[in-house]
Order: sequence, then structure tokens, then C-alpha cells
Amino acid sequence: MRTVVVVHTGPATIQPIKQQFQQILPDVRVVNLMDDSLLNDVIAAGHLTEAVTGRIFSYMQLGQQMGAVALLNACSSVGEAASAARAAISIPIIK
Repeated sequence: MRTVVVVHTGPATIQPIKQQFQQILPDVRVVNLMDDSLLNDVIAAGHLTEAVTGRIFSYMQLGQQMGAVALLNACSSVGEAASAARAAISIPIIK
């Protein structure tokens, strides 16, 4: 079974994305990684920080190490960090 790892910045997107995968791609296993401090840190700083970018990159690396065929970034507020990770991640990153 193919695996897609989804990186979330809060719990609200986990269930809706999981349901969409079940409806559209039922043969895909979804693994959710959630760090609710990411968005809080972006809001507190007023912009995407280097530290948050580094954590997003770490989660993307972890997803790749878990054998995912693709990664999904579930938060547009950290989309630039997901884009930056593309240079070092060998699987597709969708945002």
C-alpha cells in the first residue's frame, strides 16, 4: 500500500483530509504529522521564521524516511517552507 504523509499545523485539517483520501484514493495509507506550535510561532513572529522552516523540513525528511510516495503540506501559512524543502526531498511535496 502506498503512503502519503500529511504535515499539519493544527488538528482541524486531519479528519477532513483523511476523509478526502478515503473517498478519492482509498488504496492510499495516510500518515498525519501534526505540530500545533508551528502556526503559533509564525503568528507570534509575524512571518515564517527560520526555526519553523527547519521544523517543517524535519517533518518532510521524516515522511520520506517513513517510505511515503508523496508529502502534503496542509497549511498555506508555511507553504514557503514546504517549497524550500523540495530541493532536498526526493519525493513530491504538494501544498
